[in-house]
Amino acid sequence: MCQDSRGFLVVATGDGLSTYAGQGFKVYKTNSGLAEIGISALFKDSKNKIWLGHFEGGVSYVMPSGRIGKVNFKEPLSAKLVQILEIAPNNYIFLKKNIGIVLYNSATGVVDNIQDENFMETISILANKDELFLLKPDGVYTIKIKNLLAKKYEVEQKIKLKEGACLQYSVAKDNLLIADNSLGMLTYRADENLSALDTFKLNRPNGSTFTKVISDRFSNIYVSTTDDGFFKINPSSRLIKTYTIKNGLNSNAIQSLFIDREDNLWVGTYGYGLQQLNNEMYSYRFIKDNEGIRLPINSIVRLNGRNAVATDKGMGYINEDKVDFAPNSQLTNKKFKNLMFYNNYFVFSTVDGELFKSDTLFKTITKIPLFTTNQKLVINSLSSDPKTIYACTSAGLYVIDPTNFNYTVLNTESGLLHNNVKYIFIDSKKHMWICSQGTPIYYLDNLKNIKMFDNVEGLKLFNIQTICEDKNKNIWISSLGDGVFKFNGRRFDNYTVADGLKSAYSYGIVSDYKNGVWVAHANAISYKNNNKKNFNRVGGNSDLLQNNFIENSTFYDKVENEIFFGTTEGIVRINTSKQRFNEVEPVLNVLNITINGDRVESLNDTTLKYNSYDFSFEFIGVCLSEPANVKYRYKLKLEGAEDNWEIITSETRKLNFPKLKNGDYTFMIYAANNDGLWNSTPIEYRFKIDKPFWQKWWFIITSICVSSLLIFIGIKWRTRQLIQNQKELEHKIHLQTIEIRSEKEHISKIAEELKVVHEDLRDSINYAKNIQSSIIPNLNGRLGPVDVFEHFQPKDVVGGDFFGFYVLPDNNKIVFLADCTGHGVPGGFLTVIAKALLDKIVLEMKIYHPKDIIYKLNSEFRMFFGGNSTDENVRYEGLVISFIHIDYNKKMVDICVAGNPFYYSKADGDVISYKGSRSSVGYEENMGELNVLQIPIESGLRLYMFSDGLQDQFGGTDAKRFSSKKVAAALNKSKLSSVKEQGYLVLNEWSDWRRGSEQVDDVSLIIMKFE
Repeated sequence: MCQDSRGFLVVATGDGLSTYAGQGFKVYKTNSGLAEIGISALFKDSKNKIWLGHFEGGVSYVMPSGRIGKVNFKEPLSAKLVQILEIAPNNYIFLKKNIGIVLYNSATGVVDNIQDENFMETISILANKDELFLLKPDGVYTIKIKNLLAKKYEVEQKIKLKEGACLQYSVAKDNLLIADNSLGMLTYRADENLSALDTFKLNRPNGSTFTKVISDRFSNIYVSTTDDGFFKINPSSRLIKTYTIKNGLNSNAIQSLFIDREDNLWVGTYGYGLQQLNNEMYSYRFIKDNEGIRLPINSIVRLNGRNAVATDKGMGYINEDKVDFAPNSQLTNKKFKNLMFYNNYFVFSTVDGELFKSDTLFKTITKIPLFTTNQKLVINSLSSDPKTIYACTSAGLYVIDPTNFNYTVLNTESGLLHNNVKYIFIDSKKHMWICSQGTPIYYLDNLKNIKMFDNVEGLKLFNIQTICEDKNKNIWISSLGDGVFKFNGRRFDNYTVADGLKSAYSYGIVSDYKNGVWVAHANAISYKNNNKKNFNRVGGNSDLLQNNFIENSTFYDKVENEIFFGTTEGIVRINTSKQRFNEVEPVLNVLNITINGDRVESLNDTTLKYNSYDFSFEFIGVCLSEPANVKYRYKLKLEGAEDNWEIITSETRKLNFPKLKNGDYTFMIYAANNDGLWNSTPIEYRFKIDKPFWQKWWFIITSICVSSLLIFIGIKWRTRQLIQNQKELEHKIHLQTIEIRSEKEHISKIAEELKVVHEDLRDSINYAKNIQSSIIPNLNGRLGPVDVFEHFQPKDVVGGDFFGFYVLPDNNKIVFLADCTGHGVPGGFLTVIAKALLDKIVLEMKIYHPKDIIYKLNSEFRMFFGGNSTDENVRYEGLVISFIHIDYNKKMVDICVAGNPFYYSKADGDVISYKGSRSSVGYEENMGELNVLQIPIESGLRLYMFSDGLQDQFGGTDAKRFSSKKVAAALNKSKLSSVKEQGYLVLNEWSDWRRGSEQVDDVSLIIMKFE
């Protein structure tokens, strides 16, 4: 095996050549260009050309592009080729089995067949600097490369061995490795003297022979055998690990080993195909009972290097793939659910609600009686602190004194929100977090005071499952249906499937010593690196994804940094110390380019004739660790037009661009590996589709000349016609002049009457403006320690925007901005109606919460315009609105918006957009769920409310919308300025954008900064 320059895994077999790029194997045989079907040797040279030796002496090659060819010798080699080696530029050795070597010059085609005794019985050859190592059954010989090419050479024995050496390989630090069937793994310094370094005995119970020796970049040595699997040797620690069918191999008969560019180990077997060992961080073990039936592991405790488990068939320790059940009669015929190690003894429970204490060998067992008024007590989980044992049950939280096992029960009567306690977690601040289905997130302080978190964004099903804490004091909360929540002491962040979680249903959560967070789902694990924004699905052993994880069956061994998850059929182990980020970029290949269905070899800097073209690009990013998690980012940019990057998954590896017209195009594409590492440079193609002939300069100039001539002729003819017509018109004009004078007198009279009507209408509208101004107060200086900028600019004299505030009985305040349907006089009417309804809701009905006010305003609007009418012709009117509730005591602001845009920023940070609900007030009887955003009041906090007249204004060179992005950009540009300067900067940019365009809607803007 080897890996070509495209990143493809190349596998040579007795039945042809196969390549693998993560999307299935492709097989090549003689009809694809191979000299023979059976391949006995494979070698990749310094130019990334792959050479293939065959059983009958044929030689084939694979070019870096993937093209396959064969070497045509004048005379056949007629022997099995066991090795191919490059010894100098264009010079190669073909090692024939037991009968010598062939020297081949690929530039000249010269073949030298050397069959003297120096090369007889040579098993393999290794090039080391300026000499060759020849491995024979009795030892290692050396020969100078230049002497061999000059046919003047001497062979010198450097290492003498007993008969039985099998294979060799050069590893890091210039060491020579020899696998000896009688002595084991031998290492030598690859210097002039080949001095011995170390010997490793490799136990082979089946008496197998060695087949392959390789090493990785960490200096680990891998040795494969014919019947005993393969070995991994760490020369520094001298630790030897054996891999056999017990570790998941399909066969113990190993033909070859290969380590790819991402450190994945590939194992080729005799007759059982190819397997990959891509990460030893994960392992899975099926656990069986005495009858060979797989067991669910309900709870795990790691103690002194052994796993104690609670199962449906008893308690005991795992021994390889079985459980050694404790023979104690008190444990027979019972199903056990929970297990905990506390103060040098075990505490465990059954599914029937019984609680026990025992020594670690399960010899002395004491039952801990728990009583309840419920018919059946269910113990959901067990926890502890240094002085107390806690049993989370269906009847509340049992607080147990470990000295005498007396207890008290916390339930709804003593302040809990629900009696069915699923799990508790005590954090570093001694807060006890309570997990109960159907309740908000909350914790107890000193087992008494409750701190409850209402309105946690994203929490809808209220099924809290488990909790943990990382080294940065962040609290991580898993749930059934709502994903994972992170609480940093001030706010909650919600992670869902959109953030990389495999599922929104989580059955266990653990934080490791690197601050990584691990989440168990029904049949998968998600992981979040401390330095990454989102979660990733865990890869590794495929068995991880085939078994259901059991609720709360999680144990973290802080000594070994290993996490254990119990499943319905065994145990998943994760060694967190071996967690690594794939730092190898994927190799991105464009496999095929077609234009109108025809394949093209090259597209870069190509100019095509004017036409409509269908382009397609077929590509693949090679990441052999987890090919399914490869992603792509691409764009097809037309010069002079806007472009955006698009991201697609590994399932899409062909892009079609139909009906491309004339222009200069650039196609760019990146690939990202399984851990999200993107290529540093993209693959890029630039091509051009020519203009049509009528857009070229020669056609334009010709057209101008012809048009000018036709215009000149037309002018001459027209001049003659005009002179003739002028005389006729002069007579008609004289007759009509008399009639026009009479009409002019009549029009002057009508104009005087219209002037009077216009002045009356203008005075009425100006008076309406005064009325509207009375309901729009000045906010500055009236909201406490808050600096305010406010601006109202109606499209007409009056408008449909208005804003204001209310002072609540507790001296807190509500600030709002509304945009009623329409503008001008109709919009002004609606502002008066809306203000009256708001006064009724807040001042008379005393409804103060923003969400409740909006719901009530919606119903009042519908009642005002339509009542309970069932008439389909009733026309409902409405508005969009933003509310801010300022709680000065709690130092919090609650924000609820219905249809309006809303932005905010903290200190000198960038502006953040809050979308809120898209529903408008007044049009639908049921507005749907309104979300409330809570933000702590901090110095420098800025809140931005504005109507859509600001972002919807058309202008600029292309008559486009000002857009919310430009609003945010203007706010960010001035975030260090005062509130007043920031407001005027935004309005100035808006005015510059508008230029001479008509204002499309009313514009309102409020900026609030907390001191």
